[in-house]
Amino acid sequence: MRASKVWCVAVLAAAFGFAACGDDEEVNGGAEPGDDVGGPSDDSGDGADAGVTDDTSGGADAAQGDTATEGDTAVSTGGYEACFPEFVEQVGVSIDDLGMPVTADCEGTAQQDFDGIERVVFLGDSITAGQGGGANGAYRVLLGQRLSERYPGVVIDDCSVGGAVNADLLAEQIPNCFDGPEDRRTLVVFTSGGNDVVQLAFNKATLDEATPVIDAFVDDLRAALDYLADPANTPGGVRVVFANVYEFTDATGVMSSCPLAAIAGLTGVWEDGVAAYAYMEEQYAALAADFGFDVLFLEENFCGHGYNRDSPDSPCADRAGDLWIGSDCIHPNVAGHAAVADLFWGIIAGE
Repeated sequence: MRASKVWCVAVLAAAFGFAACGDDEEVNGGAEPGDDVGGPSDDSGDGADAGVTDDTSGGADAAQGDTATEGDTAVSTGGYEACFPEFVEQVGVSIDDLGMPVTADCEGTAQQDFDGIERVVFLGDSITAGQGGGANGAYRVLLGQRLSERYPGVVIDDCSVGGAVNADLLAEQIPNCFDGPEDRRTLVVFTSGGNDVVQLAFNKATLDEATPVIDAFVDDLRAALDYLADPANTPGGVRVVFANVYEFTDATGVMSSCPLAAIAGLTGVWEDGVAAYAYMEEQYAALAADFGFDVLFLEENFCGHGYNRDSPDSPCADRAGDLWIGSDCIHPNVAGHAAVADLFWGIIAGE
């Protein structure tokens, strides 16, 4: 069990944010670095010693709904566009040219096998730390329980911190969870980036203004992935699944759709917000392609579950469902945390 540190996170943890400071609730079920929740797995798997599977080819041009098999994971033969045509046509996200297969249920990419995991490391921001999930409903706790069942004896460590930005991954969190070369086959899972985009929302930045800022914190993420991908640091082999960044406006940029955002002064529309997010999601996907890791499509799957989900202006209105974001406009609510756990599980377990 770990108690989250005093947090000061951007409201809109995923984006259009105002700062809100306070004490995190204690989240039960996590593990401190080095805590053994069962000992190393007996099954070391047949995956490569570092990196991912050799087959990273993208989906074919077959009709939507057909699936093929990529390792142990069923993949959509239609790729990203078949999963999220509205994001391609209306939002402007285009990643199929990166050639990455996508899971059959559209949780994210499907480039890696996840055999024989002996250690799981959680990194990232307050979403991973558990804010909004209550004592036992945080996605990290829910996912950790499933991973413990899938990999008997797996060691699970948590180095996530509320309020963290991408630069903190390499500067603080990775050193806290990796104190030397890691000989165990390790799975790293995290959400990060929501706190990096806050000032852009406050300023209603144009796309030209937002682009170099996004490039800078994507470079921070790249530096963290560079460390994890280096066999000198992870000689036992590493698998990485990280989420892209969601926001609460359902791809409309209407910041006042969440009442607390308006209270904080975020009113009106961030005119270039949707385009800025599209650019950011493409950069996150490009990192996954470069390293052979996997990216979870958090923005795409949360669209239709935010505060503007019923608006005809939302490209996701046709698939609108329950609200997955808390009243603070930042963190997933309990249902949202459960959804995040399901999404990560879909990539890792193919279920």
